Amino acid sequence: MDPITSSKNPKIQQVRALINQHKERQESGKFIVEGVRLTEEALASGWLPEMVLVSLSLSQRGTELAAELRQRNVPIEEIDERLLNQLSDTQTSQGILAVLAQRTLTIPD
Repeated sequence: MDPITSSKNPKIQQVRALINQHKERQESGKFIVEGVRLTEEALASGWLPEMVLVSLSLSQRGTELAAELRQRNVPIEEIDERLLNQLSDTQTSQGILAVLAQRTLTIPD
């Protein structure tokens, strides 16, 4: 499968909207986590991503995480590194962005 290279791709447009627009996050009930550590922590906390974007620059640890997500049937899309850097909130992307559904968490008494 070829990596996504176009900023016009609907998945890229959805991720960009989630990153840039509070209203989009509220209405869709989705949010973005970026980076290997945050994606690992989300997974460890029971948050299974709806979709993950990865670039070829993904670290070994990130590659192992992507393999685990694939085993859990999470859709993984390879994305051009330049395009991921444009989406990224950090100066240099860690090579992974995950889309997660928001949940209502109860606060213990």
